[in-house]
Amino acid sequence: AAATPRSGVGSRAVPGAAGAADEVEDRDGDGRPDQWIFERDGKRARELFDDNGDGVPDRTVFYEADGKRVQRVEQDADGDGATDSWVMYQNGKMSQRRADTNADGQVDSWIFYDESGRIARQALDTDGDGTRDRAELFENGKLARRTEDLDGDGRPDRSSRFDAQGNAVETEEDKDGDGQIDVRSFYESGRLVKRELLDGETAEATR
Repeated sequence: AAATPRSGVGSRAVPGAAGAADEVEDRDGDGRPDQWIFERDGKRARELFDDNGDGVPDRTVFYEADGKRVQRVEQDADGDGATDSWVMYQNGKMSQRRADTNADGQVDSWIFYDESGRIARQALDTDGDGTRDRAELFENGKLARRTEDLDGDGRPDRSSRFDAQGNAVETEEDKDGDGQIDVRSFYESGRLVKRELLDGETAEATR
């Protein structure tokens, strides 16, 4: 059976942080605090959670002035002691998320959500140089289009379209870096069926 949360467990001091919480809870019933609640003008302002059971908060939830709707969430997802995920909310719904996925101290993933909470677009820094080199657009929460800067010159040199199942449908590539598309590939069920070279030559792929 699930543990019953207990209030008023232990000290109201927060490990690794200054100040004392207004309320402390033990969500898993192990006798140790794992939720610290701070209030402002009698309303909930922020909550700190210890999700991995190491005794130190790794997720902080900030609330709007009404004390009910979430404003943002900051989290140490990998437990190394550094915040690596920042989620923003609008009208109580998740609107965007920034993340440091490789623990180098720099944000390398930006995700934006539509009003229904589904992912709408995403940008990535895949090589860790501090520059976004991949952009993805989603339709109904599914990947529809991707552009990539493969040579790091700041310009997209590959663009791909996907079907509703996430399979590639068409890819356009700038192979020589001159800013012009020179290869176009077509796929069926994710398998290459035709490739066009824009000098007029067309190569049929083996099915």
